[in-house]
Amino acid sequence: MADVEDPSHAKDGDAAMQEPEGSETPDSSKKNRVMEERKYRDIFWLILFIAVWCGMVAIGIVGATRGEPRALLYGLDYRGNFCGTNNGLDLSSFKYRYWMNPKQLQAIQAERGTASLLDVLGDGKSICLQDCPSVNMSATASDEQQWICNYPDQYGGVNSTGFEFSNLTLQDWADRNYDYFDLLDDEQINSSFALRGPCYPLFFKTTDQFYSCQPFGDPNEELVLRFNENATALGQEEFCTPGPDCESLANSVSKLIYDGITNGFVMFTRYLADIWTAWAVLLVAGVVIPLILSILWIIIMRYSIGIFAWVILIGVNAFNIGITLFFFVKAGYIGSSPVYSGSSTGELPGDLTATGTNESVLLGFGIVAAVVTVLFLILTLLMIRRVRIAVNVIKVATQSLNQHPLLLSWPLVPFFMFIVLAAFWLAFGIYLVSSGDVEQEKLPEDGGSCVIIPEFASNPNCNPDEQCQCGYTYVFDKGLVYLIIYYFFGFLWTSQFIIAVSLFVIASTVAMFYWAGGDRSNQPKGPIRLSFKRSLTYHAGSLALGSLIVALVVFVRMLLRYMERRMKAWKTSNPASRWLICCVDCCLWLVQKFVEFTNRNAYIVVAVDGVSYIRAAFRALRIIVGNVLRVAAVNIIGDTFLLIGKVAITAFSGFVAFLMLQNSSYTQGSNQVSSPLLPVIAVLLGAFAIASIFMAVVEMAIDTIMLSYCMDCEENGGTASCAPKLLLDSLEEAEKDAAEREGKVGSQDQGFSASA
Repeated sequence: MADVEDPSHAKDGDAAMQEPEGSETPDSSKKNRVMEERKYRDIFWLILFIAVWCGMVAIGIVGATRGEPRALLYGLDYRGNFCGTNNGLDLSSFKYRYWMNPKQLQAIQAERGTASLLDVLGDGKSICLQDCPSVNMSATASDEQQWICNYPDQYGGVNSTGFEFSNLTLQDWADRNYDYFDLLDDEQINSSFALRGPCYPLFFKTTDQFYSCQPFGDPNEELVLRFNENATALGQEEFCTPGPDCESLANSVSKLIYDGITNGFVMFTRYLADIWTAWAVLLVAGVVIPLILSILWIIIMRYSIGIFAWVILIGVNAFNIGITLFFFVKAGYIGSSPVYSGSSTGELPGDLTATGTNESVLLGFGIVAAVVTVLFLILTLLMIRRVRIAVNVIKVATQSLNQHPLLLSWPLVPFFMFIVLAAFWLAFGIYLVSSGDVEQEKLPEDGGSCVIIPEFASNPNCNPDEQCQCGYTYVFDKGLVYLIIYYFFGFLWTSQFIIAVSLFVIASTVAMFYWAGGDRSNQPKGPIRLSFKRSLTYHAGSLALGSLIVALVVFVRMLLRYMERRMKAWKTSNPASRWLICCVDCCLWLVQKFVEFTNRNAYIVVAVDGVSYIRAAFRALRIIVGNVLRVAAVNIIGDTFLLIGKVAITAFSGFVAFLMLQNSSYTQGSNQVSSPLLPVIAVLLGAFAIASIFMAVVEMAIDTIMLSYCMDCEENGGTASCAPKLLLDSLEEAEKDAAEREGKVGSQDQGFSASA
């Protein structure tokens, strides 16, 4: 598509883009080339990006209208209600799902097998309680038997004893420990001893596991004996025979419920719900803390980069030496503090004791650590001159920050853009993933898979073999899977676009500083605002194209990882396929890093010259290849310091998140999370993303100055005509030192030849 020229600018500015050859100092009378004419570039990709976002909004609306986030956390009761909700029956405080009839679960599992644990639990009769009940293990008499009864409105009306069920509220029922067995008539008592309800005996201890009541331990066998006596007297079967029979029932039901509630898909949906529950942790540890630490890190680099660089190098070497000494101490070769094996016996030979084995292992680690320490120390000595160059270049980069201090706060803009995107994506994404409907299971003859155990059929309103005896399930809408994939890719592309906008604004602002020779009077007012405007107008298409390429590579890598996990789950994986996937993923990782590197430098050329993305990428690569040693010497050192900052901020934020999730408010009660895993991972990813956005200020400033310098030299016969004085002095000093070293080496070679 043809580029569209902005009519508000002057016509051709090519002449102004060329500097006088051989000029050594900036000429403030020349117009800043970054301020030259701009055109709308790569419009097609901008239109495509907008269209993708229209689709994301539409998908989000679909999810909001059909989703049920509570389906990811709570279970369904025997009437199709979600625990912890209020849909006609107010179960807001009744969050724990309890299976009332262990014998029914055992029979259903025997019928279904172990291949469909979720279906077994779905067919079993469950109810929502305020807490998980446990049997009194010291109880021995029949009148001490606790019962868990149906919701009090199960039958309605008045039974033969004259009791009005509708007079018993849910809270009254809960206050009675869910037990109104003493209010039943003879028919209802007989039905309860037959394990058809409305009340069911409690023989096991249970505990909360992911809002499900997990039975554990052996039953109270004394109560089982009393129950069996009464059931036999009424002509009903025994619950179980105390001894191996009851132990087998306890073990099978306990394992069934545990395996069902820790199913892979259930765990995944529960982890998603954990993010929803632990939103405060994500806000504090994943947003506020990395935000504060990133700003502090940039301030430290701005004012203390010289000391900061040497402290890091000395600190890393000291850490390596300390680790090496620690291994040798624990191996028993330094001092007298060998590793303890956990065994007090001294009768075995030294080479057969755990202590001896551990010392050998630690000695090996110590030798490896010593080799790494020596190599890193040598590398540090070789890098001393390059560290000085990197420090000077970073100081020049911070000069632009001194002139434009608001650039330090610029990451707040993409930061909030990222927060809005993440909030939108998570909120509507959770609704989308949870889209579905509550349905009662169908009988096999109707195309369903419901398993009914007639002797335990508990619905008095229909025959034991009818569908109304089936349990309920939440059927997720599998037809939305492609919309979910589309929605996820839109998130990837948008997050990369936000990063691209951030990089472009930094590059454009710093480029204005460079091409003005550091002269503030030759730079526009409000350079950050002007750069941001250009990123969303003239060059939005270029940024959309660059971010699309990265998003595609990342998306394909994630698909490969997903395929690998599915192959393992299906047990179809073999060493050859795993090796192939690993190789392809490694190649794609290299492609991703190359594209990201190309994008960074392409955005700099776009900011300086205003060309399209493709032209900018090719020119940037050509310049870098021609100046590879000069660019690498600075970028490797500078990027290392910034990477340390990212890792430190990410690790600290994740540690704080883990500590917050160990608080009792998240380990018990209504805000309990099933696992700190996904919230901590979300915090780590968010903290790293935020730290990366902030570190990009200094990182992009360094890259912009170096690439602008190389462009300046290329266009002016090897001499930079616009570079700030500090940059010229530092690079000329480095080149002078290099020339002196080459001269000394040459003179030594000549002396050697003469003597020979």
